[in-house]
Amino acid sequence: MQGGGRARRWRPSRPAARARRAGRPTGAHQRAPRASCRQLERTAPRRRAAGNRRERTSSGGTLPRVESEGHFSDGLDGAAGGPHGTRALARSTSDTWIWALVVVATGSVVALAVLQGNRESSLAGRPAPEIALARLDGSGKASIPRGKVTLVDFWATWCAPCRVSMPRLQQLWQDYRQRGVELYSIDTDDPGPDRVVQVSEFLAQNRLSIPVLLDDGSAAHAFSVAALPTLLLLDKDGRVVFSHIGMLSAGRERDLRSALDRAITQKR
Repeated sequence: MQGGGRARRWRPSRPAARARRAGRPTGAHQRAPRASCRQLERTAPRRRAAGNRRERTSSGGTLPRVESEGHFSDGLDGAAGGPHGTRALARSTSDTWIWALVVVATGSVVALAVLQGNRESSLAGRPAPEIALARLDGSGKASIPRGKVTLVDFWATWCAPCRVSMPRLQQLWQDYRQRGVELYSIDTDDPGPDRVVQVSEFLAQNRLSIPVLLDDGSAAHAFSVAALPTLLLLDKDGRVVFSHIGMLSAGRERDLRSALDRAITQKR
């Protein structure tokens, strides 16, 4: 070196020296410096969000999350179609009870239909007993007429099916009255001081104008009546040729009209 100064030996820069010691050529890609704590704090939420996005199963669904203890969603049934907030056990139990009630109700209806059919069959062909009941209007007693086609109807003011059936029965009687058909309508309410008033009000409220007789228990016992309403059709010989227990439907009314036509034209 000129100028009399001491020559200084050339030395490579420290990064280049470190690169040669590591067997890596100078200019190779350097490892990025470590992020500071502050930088980590700023990027932590983004890393957690990315991690949640990566928590995917092979089928495309997400992995179940672990809720905090006592969370409101614990135990909720998430099955499709179930209302939000329905507990799985409670819903399963309620479904079981509903099906149990359906089975019991169906069995009851079938049993009632069988029992009703048996009762109606047991009345067929029976001769009418000799009975005489007090008239509602107080004009003495009346017996079941002989030699005439007669409708005998057992009912009560508290009987809902009776309330529905009686207007239909009244219209039917008015249609056949001119052909000689009699109606023997029997109220089976419990005897009491207000019975006449109660029955009269019932007839007025339902616009019924039929002759009514008050049973003291003897008529229901004689005909073995076990349910209301019970409707019987007696032919001219006083035998039961048609019977119906329960509300008189349109279909059963047609059956009754056919039975009336046959009984009227019957030759003795």
